Amino acid sequence: MRYACRALATLDPRQHLGLLVAVTRRHVVLLGWHGGCGADWPCQTRRRELLAEYHRAPVSLALYLAAHLVDAAQDLSHVPAGHLHHRFLGWTR
Repeated sequence: MRYACRALATLDPRQHLGLLVAVTRRHVVLLGWHGGCGADWPCQTRRRELLAEYHRAPVSLALYLAAHLVDAAQDLSHVPAGHLHHRFLGWTR
């Protein structure tokens, strides 16, 4: 499965048989931890969108990403923790 890097306003999360991990204001996050572009989530496009969306709330952005980090650590147990930390939180500094 992939992350959708575009708005999916008409998607009903209950129709996807447990594949749904989280729903943000405009984006649906599915298992797989890859962006629609094929890059690791959060891809460069999604990072720019998140920075714009949370531009006045950097702590909220960090908490949002930390929650995804916890989920990803469970799904991607083969990926070193340091790599996941850099991927999800390191870019926000």
